[in-house]
Amino acid sequence: MPFHGLSQRQIRALRDARFKNGRYLNDIGWGYIWRAEEAARQKRNRDGSPQHANRTRLAHVCNVDRKTISYYLNKGEWNPDDAPSNQLPRQPPPRNPQKQEEIRIRREAVVALKKIKVKEERHRLTKKLRKISTTKLVVVRPYNSPSEIVGGLETRYNIPATRSQVRYDLQRLGFKPMVRPKMPYLTADDMAFRLKMARLYKKIHLSKEHKGWLFVDEKKFSTNARGSRVSWVREGEQPEPWLTEQNPQTLHAFIAISYEFSFLYILPHGENWNATTYQKKCIKPMLPDILKHDLWLCYDGATPHTDKSTISFLKRNHVKYVPPQRFKSHGGRYYERSWPPRSPDWNPCENAFAIVDKRVARRRPYSREDLEKYLKEEFESMQEDETIDRLCDSFPDRLVACIKGGGRQLSASEQRTH
Repeated sequence: MPFHGLSQRQIRALRDARFKNGRYLNDIGWGYIWRAEEAARQKRNRDGSPQHANRTRLAHVCNVDRKTISYYLNKGEWNPDDAPSNQLPRQPPPRNPQKQEEIRIRREAVVALKKIKVKEERHRLTKKLRKISTTKLVVVRPYNSPSEIVGGLETRYNIPATRSQVRYDLQRLGFKPMVRPKMPYLTADDMAFRLKMARLYKKIHLSKEHKGWLFVDEKKFSTNARGSRVSWVREGEQPEPWLTEQNPQTLHAFIAISYEFSFLYILPHGENWNATTYQKKCIKPMLPDILKHDLWLCYDGATPHTDKSTISFLKRNHVKYVPPQRFKSHGGRYYERSWPPRSPDWNPCENAFAIVDKRVARRRPYSREDLEKYLKEEFESMQEDETIDRLCDSFPDRLVACIKGGGRQLSASEQRTH
């Protein structure tokens, strides 16, 4: 309900003039009250009498009694010396200079931490020529959460702080929380290479020699439930806790989809996923169909796909694939790939895996046998309801969207099927 004789702007000014404790107004606030009343007095009612602000409403908004409002409105100006002692507004406590200096130093350290990116060195064991060699990997990790910043303040600057203090400092410094994306951000080199490869794939797709694409990918499935966190219960009942197995049953599945045919291979328990398995168990059984339909193989930069033995195997068997192009990685090294890095949004197999994973989770498998059985059944059902055909048909639209966007990542709507 608006005040009589006060505009919305004056009402907001009254509310903004309050102290943090929300109990009393300062001198600027009382000045707003006086000017608001003066503005109201300039207006006349129908009978010619002056309008007055609703003092009860003003007292409610300012969180003081009505006598205090009447005193200052009748006085017409704010003078603390003339006001009665019991009606003086409470002044804020004086600030501690030492505490203010500690806050300033802590906030400067927080800003410095947000600019730092920690480089961690990890070691990975690789087997080459029957020898185990160690590869050094440098992983860049920035300080993201308040907990990480608290640890950085203690270790780097020896400044004790709590998460609530850091969270408040971040808000005062202009930071705001945002959901971190699942996919890494693309650099300018990545976007340029995606744009280059999108034009190349589109050129091949429109050529007369092209008959169709064959997309391949692999994924690990587990028996852990991936349902919704929301549980419907009756009044007075408690929902079941969200439990996950410490050692769930897992399996490694490989799929290949195209408009002409589809292929599923589940690795037996104990079998390693490497270039040999990829060639003998995955590509070799599909060779008759690949050559019959004259399909082009689309594969990402996984090691079994880009191994030298795999490339020579494809050449010996006359399997078509996009010629590798040279690109510059984040570390400054140059590689040759037939598929742009960090581009799962191109591959329809990722959408097929997401659909299968959701359908299998609904059936709640409890063993590896159940998981393998449900996976095969759901993959066959996708072939019957033509879901795979619609996913494959969406690939040219993804290339067009990538070219129009200058190589940026595709949104969820741009990956949808027709």
